Amino acid sequence: MKFSSKIKYNLLAIFASLPAVLASGNISLASSFSPQPLYSSINSYKTTITTNGDDADIYFPVITSSNLNRQKTPIALLLPGSRVNPSEYSQFASIVASYGFTVVVPKHIRSLPNFGFTGLVPETSQINDVLDFMTTENYNPSSPIAETLDVNNFVLVGHSFGGAVGLTAIDNSCIYPLCEEEFKRPKQLQAAAFYATNTVVGTGQFLPIRNNGIPIALIRGTLDGSSITPETTQKKL
Repeated sequence: MKFSSKIKYNLLAIFASLPAVLASGNISLASSFSPQPLYSSINSYKTTITTNGDDADIYFPVITSSNLNRQKTPIALLLPGSRVNPSEYSQFASIVASYGFTVVVPKHIRSLPNFGFTGLVPETSQINDVLDFMTTENYNPSSPIAETLDVNNFVLVGHSFGGAVGLTAIDNSCIYPLCEEEFKRPKQLQAAAFYATNTVVGTGQFLPIRNNGIPIALIRGTLDGSSITPETTQKKL
């Protein structure tokens, strides 16, 4: 997965601003932006999300124990694009983690008979499953991220289909094939940033963008493959 420099800059600006926004509760981005990350060292580990059985990669910043003002990190769930292996997001997930987030990139396999497809496709149920698992992980003394998480601050990152899943979750609705069962948006969800996200799902249904007070960044470019153009999106909004 490749990002243009402008798209990467915009995404970094969003994530560099979010930790301060989440801490203060003041939803306003800084007028100036320094691209320097908050943390220079990132670790990762592989695990299984016990609430749904998904394998996942978790990326987190290394915060030295000598830091007396240790900052607990918000949780960021990265919802991949359809049929995209989570390993493709390792570089981007590390970048997001360097700005003060613990990033979860799950490998979610679904069967969609209506589309004749079984494979890697995200869905809304993962959102609560991941949040519940990460809350438990925060209090697991054997976990590499024990007692490092701000479990009350949760954000979504999504690429393509994963971003569409995020949009319907923020709308607190259930639209097939993004969602297959009743869904309730967690109160901990504070913000979202989606890249190359199509606002028309496979059934032809248009996704309404109702953010319900949750800030959303929609990043689009000219090389976004099957995603509709920014001009088309603007006409529909």
